[in-house]
Amino acid sequence: LDQWQAHLNTLFYRLRGDQLRTYYQTFASADYRLAHALAADYFEKVVKREKAAGREASSVKRQASDPSPITHHPSPLIVLELGPGNGNLAACFLSHLKAIDTAGQVYPRVTYVLVDWEQSILDRAVAHPDLAPHKSRVEAQLATVDHVSGAADHSVDRIICNELWNDLPTKL
Repeated sequence: LDQWQAHLNTLFYRLRGDQLRTYYQTFASADYRLAHALAADYFEKVVKREKAAGREASSVKRQASDPSPITHHPSPLIVLELGPGNGNLAACFLSHLKAIDTAGQVYPRVTYVLVDWEQSILDRAVAHPDLAPHKSRVEAQLATVDHVSGAADHSVDRIICNELWNDLPTKL
């Protein structure tokens, strides 16, 4: 059944061609509200997680002979968007994240990776005019969701997958 559904999806998308992105209008492709909610939730979770990690690090008992202070080196944050559509979700997510991150503790560390199996879709998403201020934060990867390469285990902090659920096989 999964193979048959994958075949039907391939036919459907190929028949739609470049008009696929105009075939549907969703919150992700035409509105900012979903992206703003996702960005606010992401910011809150990262800050809360790192605050808890900071408390744990400061409560670690060290030997008196160890003069080095406990330092926290913020790690990079990778956000994957599987099936980026027209790039609006990424643009609005990054813009809102930057706006709410007044202390610069999250946004400067984010790499937002757009993943799609069609280069033309990636090109169109990356060319979204509202992504221009975030060019240094955005990468595009040509891949299928079951073969995303370049991300080591446990390196991805958040996965956003809005428009893609109907394309995923049930046994992914």
